[in-house]
Amino acid sequence: MYLLEKILATFVAVSPIKYLCGTFVYFNIFFPLVGLVQFFRFRNIPFLFYPIIVSCFFNLIICFWHLAPAESYFRVIQLFLIIYGAIYVSSRSDDFLPTLILRVFFPVLVVDFLFFLSFYFFENASHTRNIFGFVVPRYVGLAGDPNFSGMLCAVASMILFSFRKRVNFFVGMVIVFISLFTFSRTVFIVYFVFSLGMLMRRELFKIYCWFFLFLVFLFPVSLLLVDSYVSVDDKIYLTKITSARYPFWVAYCTLGIQSPLGCGYFNSLENALDFIDMDLLLHDDLSGYVNQGLIRKDGVRAVFIEQHSLQLQVLSDFGVVGYLSLWCLIFVLVWALLQSNNKKVLIIISSLVGYTFINAMSEWALWCSIGFSCSLLPLRFSWRDLSFGSVDLYHDS
Repeated sequence: MYLLEKILATFVAVSPIKYLCGTFVYFNIFFPLVGLVQFFRFRNIPFLFYPIIVSCFFNLIICFWHLAPAESYFRVIQLFLIIYGAIYVSSRSDDFLPTLILRVFFPVLVVDFLFFLSFYFFENASHTRNIFGFVVPRYVGLAGDPNFSGMLCAVASMILFSFRKRVNFFVGMVIVFISLFTFSRTVFIVYFVFSLGMLMRRELFKIYCWFFLFLVFLFPVSLLLVDSYVSVDDKIYLTKITSARYPFWVAYCTLGIQSPLGCGYFNSLENALDFIDMDLLLHDDLSGYVNQGLIRKDGVRAVFIEQHSLQLQVLSDFGVVGYLSLWCLIFVLVWALLQSNNKKVLIIISSLVGYTFINAMSEWALWCSIGFSCSLLPLRFSWRDLSFGSVDLYHDS
């Protein structure tokens, strides 16, 4: 049993690594394997995870109903196992993830970053960003994409910062420094929300957390309200500042509202095409932001992009029902942590703010931050011991 636990811990530690020193290694396959072992242990499922697990099973039926491709079924099963991986993390002690970050994630990150720096001025970068007129290379990172790698580093550093230890602070600052080379705007927002929350006075802290939680929860609703009332000029401006994502956000959001059960995991694109604002995409003021030649020649399929938002990904793929099941888990988890005055709740709050702009339903960092947050719950919130039939959320120990 001890050997198995060491293997599982190793799998959790290396599973954030999808891209290493210029090569895709796909170590992210190890986290679902952790979930597979956890599933076959036949232990009680924490009460909080039941709604989202049921949604996964139900989504398989929706995939069949919508004649989804084989990839969708594979993705749902993968997500199911990733959730079980998060359940495994939730059953560990609160120093489980920080230890893995210090011993495995951080050394590998440094090696990969040094590899990036060695080619910084000599190779054509696969990702660049225009900063004040200068085109700079972006650090692709262990996740294989600057935005995803930036969020991965942000979550890792926040977990370390939440423990007041000198070595954690030092390593966390190095991770923050490395993440800045991704030049991800999302990461800057995450660090701002987390830092401001850490400085927040105790009497304002709960209000601060609930404010941001409801803000990200209501993102789809806010998006539809804005689209209903703003002018065309405002929509053009929103399209520009969101890197042309705005019209696609609205399309996915509209689809999710009109399909309460969703379209199946990774199966929303074709259905969302019916809700895209073609007049907006073809507006003359957006000629430098959208490849309008492709739209006129091949239709919007040639330029259609993914949701680029956790909320819209869940809403369009899993529908309103699946959306509420995920947020049921998050709201109760945040409530329980705030009841115990645990400032580590900022990890999940800040992560959700960041993932508002990135697809993240199968991301290691999202589910590990949820599992880590569950491991922080005090004994009176004994989610690990609750079975499906339990009605009492409290446990005397």
